[in-house]
Amino acid sequence: MTARESAWPEERRSPEASGLQVRRWGLRLLAFLAMAFVAVVASSIQQHYTVLTSLLLVVGLPGAAVCTVGGLKAMYDVPPDQRARGHSRR
Repeated sequence: MTARESAWPEERRSPEASGLQVRRWGLRLLAFLAMAFVAVVASSIQQHYTVLTSLLLVVGLPGAAVCTVGGLKAMYDVPPDQRARGHSRR
């Protein structure tokens, strides 16, 4: 085997197949949840919501939901060729 060849096919070495994309979804999820947490804490300290805290809450919670769905889809998505044969993704 030469230095340019690999034991793994090209699709196995891609970031999506290695789980890197799932980790990116997780980091985005944490960032959106942190935004929502900051909004709730700030509004709790101020005893009312301001435009900024409302905006952070309105962006943070739906963003976290989108990241959750995207991460789960990326983690459990089975490629079409394996779906037809009934094999699970490894």
